[in-house]
Amino acid sequence: MFRLSVISIMLCLFAISAVQAEYYAVLITGDTPPGEALGPKTWDGGSDLPGFDEFWNDTFLMWEMLWQYGWKNENIFVLFGNGIDWWFPNDRYWGDRYNDPPWNIDHITDDGAYYQDVVDIFNYLDGIMTDSDYLFVWTFDHGNPGANLQLMDQVMWDYEFAAIMPEHYSNRVFWMQQCFSGGFIDNLHNVHTVMLTACSASQMAGPADNTKP
Repeated sequence: MFRLSVISIMLCLFAISAVQAEYYAVLITGDTPPGEALGPKTWDGGSDLPGFDEFWNDTFLMWEMLWQYGWKNENIFVLFGNGIDWWFPNDRYWGDRYNDPPWNIDHITDDGAYYQDVVDIFNYLDGIMTDSDYLFVWTFDHGNPGANLQLMDQVMWDYEFAAIMPEHYSNRVFWMQQCFSGGFIDNLHNVHTVMLTACSASQMAGPADNTKP
């Protein structure tokens, strides 16, 4: 709840101040609910549906929150799993619901969450962003000691992630949910950056604020 409150405040500030600016978001989830990604996936203790549903549910909720705060859907880039929206028989997260008001869209996932996909989206943004623009980056999957983010095909280390970030921006926010995500702070933080991580560089993350890692 605290993290949601903080990011909500940040999004409000972005919306108020971005009169002449564009604001962009990249949501990266390098896994799918059944754990179809790099190595064995043990989040939520299972490999069959509905295990791992937080991979899709959290991605959808983050996209929805951005959209509700007025971010343009075309400026929200969702890199999820193998590049396809996940389907659950639940009205809250059902992809067919996009076809109804207020969305009227076919899908939210723009590409897969493979290593090259992540490199490509930030290369693209580096070419179109200006010094007045805002960037929000949200990541979700597993992480390892030493600070990396697991993707569908391989890990991306903190220094690799920092190296591909766009150079032009006014302010940016990183919200990272993976284990050991605090290890990314020293690579990404500067006076124009807000960092929100699920844990420190030496901690594992839990699936909820009230659940011990």
